[in-house]
Amino acid sequence: PMVLAIENSMANPERFETAFDRAQICLVSCFLAFGVMGYWLYGDNTKSVIVLNVLGTTGLMVKALLCLVISLSYPLQFMPAGEVLKAISESSIS
Repeated sequence: PMVLAIENSMANPERFETAFDRAQICLVSCFLAFGVMGYWLYGDNTKSVIVLNVLGTTGLMVKALLCLVISLSYPLQFMPAGEVLKAISESSIS
């Protein structure tokens, strides 16, 4: 949902596809690296949710921060709808 807002706010929107592709390649590479490192570190005992492998205080902090990130990023889903409503309200006012 954020793709339209990001593309619309770019100085050069025609370069969006290239930037998006590069960002996706970087993201997939990071996920792959973390997955491989997790399997390498924990072997066959690796749980499918990698943060469940982290134990103790560090594990608790990682899980708490993950919950915080999910909670704080949830409202971002409504940004495109807000942009549309703003455009509608501005067009109806003028």
